[in-house]
Amino acid sequence: MARHEKFAPVDWYAVRMRPPRASRRKVRAGCIFETYRARDGSRRQRAVPQTGREEFVHEMLLRRAGFEVFVPADRVWRRPNRFSEKVLVANPLLTGWMFVGSRGGMEWGKLVEIGVVDIMGSAGRPMRVPEREIVDLMNRFGGGRLAPEAHRYMRSYSEFGEGDEARVAVGPLDGLDVRVVSVGGPSVRVLISLLGREQEVEMPAHHLERRA
Repeated sequence: MARHEKFAPVDWYAVRMRPPRASRRKVRAGCIFETYRARDGSRRQRAVPQTGREEFVHEMLLRRAGFEVFVPADRVWRRPNRFSEKVLVANPLLTGWMFVGSRGGMEWGKLVEIGVVDIMGSAGRPMRVPEREIVDLMNRFGGGRLAPEAHRYMRSYSEFGEGDEARVAVGPLDGLDVRVVSVGGPSVRVLISLLGREQEVEMPAHHLERRA
């Protein structure tokens, strides 16, 4: 994507996907991965415990297709089972519905291919949702799971190159200084120092900010 396109306005629309119950299913995405050496001597990767975030399945599918996505959610205390303590769980406010954004024009055909079956509109025409309303909804109904998306959408981030010094801006490693080892599309590999040793981990580029 050209640099000027990254900062172009986002056109937002409310869409509904099928089946509606699937909108509550979640996956874990955005985990940080570390490289380790297996017993056979090969180099492998594994997810760092307690990293990543929960995403709704529909949200993940749309984001992987290149769309900006926002699912308004509330957080409620629930007990997974009678032997467990209560935990905060995010649930979508509008079952099956979410907001999808795109820079430079919406790709309606791609939305249909992914599973969008309805688009909120008027007189048979899709109705664009003003950005200021989306930002307000993000602030009110982020559901405690907005941070990475909000940082990507609500603030711009600089591109990084090999050897650049950076600082983690979101997530469990927030505030940690790192050095960029390599860049691959929207992800970067960085060198971090944890527990007295250095290791390479992979994370989304928008989790980083340049060091002052």
